[in-house]
Amino acid sequence: MGNELTSSMPQISLNNQILITMLLGEILGWFLQTYGVALKPIDDAFLRMIKMIVVPLAFAGMITGIAGSDDFKKMGRLGLKSMVWFELATHSGAVLSLMKEGEHLAQ
Repeated sequence: MGNELTSSMPQISLNNQILITMLLGEILGWFLQTYGVALKPIDDAFLRMIKMIVVPLAFAGMITGIAGSDDFKKMGRLGLKSMVWFELATHSGAVLSLMKEGEHLAQ
């Protein structure tokens, strides 16, 4: 019985479902701004829970990838590239931050 109901409904891909709900949330947020401000504590709690899940998941994924690697030379190159990108991003962020602070101090 359940299969008949679901087979007659149009199937929307997950990407489109996410896009539709994002647009609906944006529209509702625009029109109901005071309601959104009242939900700020729930928003903060949700974001903290997401961060609690994402960091261990990313760490476990990296450990699994490293442990499953057979080619340690390739892993070393990947690690070097990761460190270079991290350093570039960190230093460019610091430079931009200092430039912004310098503009603020000059005024």
